[in-house]
Amino acid sequence: MTFGGFRALARTFPEEQLNIVILTNYSRSNIGSKANEISDILLVKKNNSITKPATTSAKLPAKFIKLSKKKLQEFEGIYWSDSEKSGRKIYLKNDTLQYSSSAENEWPLLPIGKQTFIMNHPSIKSIVKFDNSTHQIIIKTDNNLPGIFIFLQKNLEIKTNEFNTHVGNYYSPELKTMYSISIDNKSNIYLEHSRHGLIKLEQLYDNIFSGHWPVGTVKKRNENGNITGLRMSNGRTRNVWFKKDI
Repeated sequence: MTFGGFRALARTFPEEQLNIVILTNYSRSNIGSKANEISDILLVKKNNSITKPATTSAKLPAKFIKLSKKKLQEFEGIYWSDSEKSGRKIYLKNDTLQYSSSAENEWPLLPIGKQTFIMNHPSIKSIVKFDNSTHQIIIKTDNNLPGIFIFLQKNLEIKTNEFNTHVGNYYSPELKTMYSISIDNKSNIYLEHSRHGLIKLEQLYDNIFSGHWPVGTVKKRNENGNITGLRMSNGRTRNVWFKKDI
């Protein structure tokens, strides 16, 4: 089993002859602030002031532009991050593009370029850029590392009536272990392992599910409408392949 280095950072201070390198196995590690704390300790000047590495905040241009409804609709869809194990929903509402990370929140995206937007959030200053060539969105917030979300699906509604296609056994040649997927008479879907028992799955998007450890998230692979396997990720592993026994 491979441990994924989900966050890594390297900073160099040439005049101080100092390099700071941080490697983590946790996808939500705030390594930018940790690097600042380390530099605060090591780079104390003679006047006891603390030198921090120069950082570039997300610039917020004040001038907005107007984009057509047709153009805004091109950005609609679900975007997914394997490293964050979470999704973002982009949709049009009242002629304004909206950004949502959960059912409890939505924030307007105000265009400052043909593919670049400012998130209208009261406390977080974020720039959201759509990259059509890579089908992803890049989110830059202040001094933090940018978040990258890959386009997942165009339809915003989740399909919940196709669980029968997921039922079966899934084997990982890397881990030499098998999981089985089943559904009950109430259409609940479960993942079962000989050692970990029965684990209930929660549907996040059409082909993405979550469950308690060791499952994390389960992403189904769909070829020509058929489920051929799944990829499983949790806090330490990412995208472990399980082939469906057909």
